[in-house]
Amino acid sequence: MDPDQEWETWRLWLGDEPKGDTITAQVIEMLVFRQIWDGFAYVYDNAPEAAREDATFLLWVRFSYARSQGLGVRRMADPRSDVVSLARLIDRVWRYPTVLSRERYLALQGDDDVAWSNRFFDGLAGEGGRFIDPRIPARDFEDLETKTAKVRKWVNTSVAHLTAKGKRGESPPLQDVHDAVDAVADLFVKYMSLIRGVHFQTGVIMSPWPHVFSVPWIPDDDHFRRVMDRVNESERRRRERPLASTKWPQRAHRPPSPGNR
Repeated sequence: MDPDQEWETWRLWLGDEPKGDTITAQVIEMLVFRQIWDGFAYVYDNAPEAAREDATFLLWVRFSYARSQGLGVRRMADPRSDVVSLARLIDRVWRYPTVLSRERYLALQGDDDVAWSNRFFDGLAGEGGRFIDPRIPARDFEDLETKTAKVRKWVNTSVAHLTAKGKRGESPPLQDVHDAVDAVADLFVKYMSLIRGVHFQTGVIMSPWPHVFSVPWIPDDDHFRRVMDRVNESERRRRERPLASTKWPQRAHRPPSPGNR
């Protein structure tokens, strides 16, 4: 193991902005989705009663949100050696603690306040050592597994796969999903600070997207009828299309039996 190469690999996995297949991009996506859910949930709960009579759309949004966040949590908690994930990063820090040195961390901070940077490193990596205390990433790895276990189990048995019995498990309460996202985000912030020298906040700033709900999407009955006509037409086309890769056998012609003549 080349320490310099290992260090650069960790930094590459994290990335320095929320784009691409980096850990940063995955975590920021989960935080953005959570903010959108929080806003939508408030809008829905305070919408006129007539808008809440049919909960079909709410159920679809809720399940889609939980499934998306659950998949993100599972992705970040996956320790396999062929993936880029937060769990694998923490595992590598645990295996090679001398790579994450005080010297490397201080180099990221510059010379503005060395005393403060040393105190910050002590708080994250263990007091007084030249390298991160390996017990810290070991504990972090265990915490990530434990705090995401319920959500990961649901994803594994009901979203990504079905159990052998084919029975879909109940989705966990949204609070469990939120808690799992928090567990991922908190550890991401910690290791982003140690390895990239970037001090993230787990909140995100977005454009005022709730504006989409400030105007009616279906302004009148005529528009509503057109929407339903389009939905029904789409379903009719799907029902009438031939099934892909399926050739139905032709019914063989059989002459009538003597008893039926």
